[in-house]
Amino acid sequence: LVKDLGSRGCRVVPVLSAEEALDLAQRLRFEIVLCSARLPGLNWVEFLERVRELAGVFVLMLDGIDAAHGSAFEAGEGLVLRKSTYDAEIERVLAEVEARSGQA
Repeated sequence: LVKDLGSRGCRVVPVLSAEEALDLAQRLRFEIVLCSARLPGLNWVEFLERVRELAGVFVLMLDGIDAAHGSAFEAGEGLVLRKSTYDAEIERVLAEVEARSGQA
């Protein structure tokens, strides 16, 4: 994912834990926060609550198809990217992020 986003001109800062991500989000401005549903440190819902005001768009990355995860977002707040269909969905997600940042 890091290599793929980098080849699209995105600057990517990978982290190993929720705590590290929160620390960076408090110090720097990120247009996108990508978060695995299996997040070390906090669960992804707790992480979303803490990073909600610190970043542009929150993208939840799922291992499989689970519609319940996406329903945790307020209307239009977050996006879901399924790892199983990543190649097909990454362009859609990046286009949506770009559209949202143009509205800000």
